[in-house]
Amino acid sequence: MRLVNSKYGLDIIFKENRTEILILEDAVIMRDVVGELWNQYKGGEGSFLLSEGKILKIDRCMELIVNPFDLDFQSRKIVTALLNKMTEIGNEDVVEKNRINCELINLLNGIAGSINYPGITYHLDFLWADLFKMYGVKIENQEGFLSQIIEYMKVTSEMCGISLLCFVNLKKYLSKTELLDLYKNKEYNKTNILLIESSESELIDEEHITIIDKDRCVIER
Repeated sequence: MRLVNSKYGLDIIFKENRTEILILEDAVIMRDVVGELWNQYKGGEGSFLLSEGKILKIDRCMELIVNPFDLDFQSRKIVTALLNKMTEIGNEDVVEKNRINCELINLLNGIAGSINYPGITYHLDFLWADLFKMYGVKIENQEGFLSQIIEYMKVTSEMCGISLLCFVNLKKYLSKTELLDLYKNKEYNKTNILLIESSESELIDEEHITIIDKDRCVIER
């Protein structure tokens, strides 16, 4: 996977067992880069190109997380993906679905039969999605800051088709041990991470650093 921006001279290549760190030393550059990436993440125009053999739509394949304390497990994207996945699994067991449906119809027949009114009608089959919504199916937030981030990464990559998670200044909130745990889970979930930071911190072995300094020079190490 590759994230390119000719305007800033960026060519970030994501590789296995490597985590990409983008350091933006100037506040204005930080604002412009994150702002433009945010606009594309929300479906707008911009100069970033994301590719993996072909050009990918940033608003469909990438998550940009500016506030890691406010991860939304009940977002429309996640809830829709969850219900679709559960519906797909539910539809595989036709016998069990028919059994449940027969019990529900018998229950409805009994209730309707107790009412002295002949005009009562109802559907003779159910949709899994309606049943899941009725029972309030959702993904609960995990306990612990790092656990929430890892679970969010797993959910978005496995169910929503997200292949790149971008975090802004996440290294300011995680210890070295926690970062290593995050990187290990990133490899396990076969997704990519880009950490956009406003300043340089301790380099961890598997990190690849790209810096845009105050003079707009691009430095890699």
